[in-house]
Amino acid sequence: MDENLRSILTGTAGLSAGAVVALLLTILRRPVDGDQVGRERTARLFLIGLTAQCMHSMEEFVTEIANSPLLTAVRL
Repeated sequence: MDENLRSILTGTAGLSAGAVVALLLTILRRPVDGDQVGRERTARLFLIGLTAQCMHSMEEFVTEIANSPLLTAVRL
């Protein structure tokens, strides 16, 4: 695995784990006031944000791969 990618994954592992725990708690916990609609709206907003962040990370990875020294070495 590329050292840069390993650093990115290691550096964001805690944030990813926290996001998964927060999502699970949002979905599984019963709200204090019983507002089911508000809970679903919050979960949907969270998933939209998570999807946007994943798409951004994927875009960063794909655009950096074109300038990767590994890919340059393969072209030789």
